[in-house]
Amino acid sequence: MAQKNGILLVDKPAGLTSHDVVNVVRRLSGQRRVGHTGTLDPSATGLLVLVLGKATRLSSWLTGYDKNYTGVIRFGIATDTLDADGLETERAACHFTASELESALKTLIGEIIQVPPKYSAIKVGGRPAYKLARAGADPKMPQRTVRVESFTVTDLIAGEHPAAHFQVKCSSGTYVRTLAADLGKALGCPAHLESLRRTRVGRFTVADSFTVEELQKKGVDTEEVPLTAMTDALEMPEYAASDDEVQLILTGRAVSGAGVSEASLDGTVIKMVAAGDGGLLGLGKVTAGTIKPFLVVREV
Repeated sequence: MAQKNGILLVDKPAGLTSHDVVNVVRRLSGQRRVGHTGTLDPSATGLLVLVLGKATRLSSWLTGYDKNYTGVIRFGIATDTLDADGLETERAACHFTASELESALKTLIGEIIQVPPKYSAIKVGGRPAYKLARAGADPKMPQRTVRVESFTVTDLIAGEHPAAHFQVKCSSGTYVRTLAADLGKALGCPAHLESLRRTRVGRFTVADSFTVEELQKKGVDTEEVPLTAMTDALEMPEYAASDDEVQLILTGRAVSGAGVSEASLDGTVIKMVAAGDGGLLGLGKVTAGTIKPFLVVREV
């Protein structure tokens, strides 16, 4: 069976881990070289971007895109995992005005400092934090700077424990669970993330994805479930190489590409494609008007 190379967009259901979905695609595609470019918690749903075959070499270049989410935050109840899967740690009546909510949301927009949940895969002392937490330890989580471009509440269901339906656009590495808990803190009450759905990763949207049931019925890399070409997944400047340049690039040699001599491009990473078929050749870095390949991935 020929190796399948490309990007597959999957609408992950609740209850499956991201690795569970990877295993499903490995079985359906008949190949081991399958990975993902950003995990979703088991209870979360939505867009999971998978890479197959040669595209696995591009994983690190596909993980940094902004992401969009929708979900529900429950106020008045806190959990140890900051989401609905955890154990309740605090409960209190929670009341706030629309103005107070709007002011609290504004404190969480822009570049902000987050402390990730201790129930996460981040390694502390060489071990995943969630394993330490489950063993009864209290791992000290390193804070990080993330960017929240927008954070809005689209509907608020009042009550002793209000529920806020929200939309957020944020940088890769942002923990929406932490956003939910921090919004509660800004309002002076406990809170946790009740549900989460990822709707966009970079240029990809969940509307263009396939459910696990569809994959099981229609297969992978078929007429009904086509893979996205590697070059289409990379959001960066593009250089179309001539036939002569293709051979140089595939052997790791630099080319003097027309149009890359501008000072503004110096130091820029670009994708190199074959002018003939548009297939991805690899990635290169512009240096003094030449393109030096550092990752060769011939897309066929």
